[in-house]
Amino acid sequence: SRWSESSMRHAASDLRPLFRWLGRDDLADAIGLAGIRRTHAIAGTLPDDEHRRLLEACASRSVPSRDAAITLLSLTCGLRA
Repeated sequence: SRWSESSMRHAASDLRPLFRWLGRDDLADAIGLAGIRRTHAIAGTLPDDEHRRLLEACASRSVPSRDAAITLLSLTCGLRA
């Protein structure tokens, strides 16, 4: 193959949402059948008690507004590191 495995994974992950947006689920699904697999695990979610503690810390005045906004965005939107 002309492309490395890593390049193929990146191309597939970029094309899947495009094909779905275009209404071409058949092509998006075909990419999934190509055997391109993720080599690393997806990061897990925080336990409920840690999630609650982060929310409480953001509500306090000890956390700068910018940091609180970034933290709240990541908690509510499911952003991962």
